[in-house]
Amino acid sequence: MALQKDTQNNYTLLIEKLDGFIRKYYVNQLIRGVLYSVGLILALFLGLNFAENFFYFSPSVKTPLFWGFVGV
Repeated sequence: MALQKDTQNNYTLLIEKLDGFIRKYYVNQLIRGVLYSVGLILALFLGLNFAENFFYFSPSVKTPLFWGFVGV
């Protein structure tokens, strides 16, 4: 009887540890995705600003660039 109880305790402990690992894994994936997204949006913003600074786009070019960036 004691062996069965120890086995059950070990099983529940294993399941709890697996749940904790899975939770940490997906939180890590979420943080990584947010950081990549923020980095790409910032790079796009800086790229558009540098392009505007060097090429002095007309309003007909600036408008689609602006709305395209807002759409992202």
